[in-house]
Amino acid sequence: SLEGALELNWSTSAITVSYLPALKRLELSENHLTGAFPGAINAATALELIDVSFNDMSGPFPVLQSLQNLNYLDIRENDFTGTFPLDYFSASSFPQLRYVGLNHNDNLEIPDVCIRVPFCFKSK
Repeated sequence: SLEGALELNWSTSAITVSYLPALKRLELSENHLTGAFPGAINAATALELIDVSFNDMSGPFPVLQSLQNLNYLDIRENDFTGTFPLDYFSASSFPQLRYVGLNHNDNLEIPDVCIRVPFCFKSK
């Protein structure tokens, strides 16, 4: 069951998490979301899947260190910038992570380690 609230402000595309410990899947692909991905999603500690692919999100992608159950992260087809955090490729930081989709974030620098892990998918 879902407890808490997820507020979507469509005028700014900001996502505010007030209290969502039971949320397991955040599937927001193809929703025309813009702006930065909120680090506040760390409050949803049970998250296993994040899919914000095919949007217009931008800015650096945060390290979501509280999401120890995260096994699927799809941020393809956005406009993220900066360097994708190395933490996502560390088994001690994200022990359950099995898929990272980074394709077509043309201004996102993707660490070379991505080539060496079987669950990381990238292309320009």
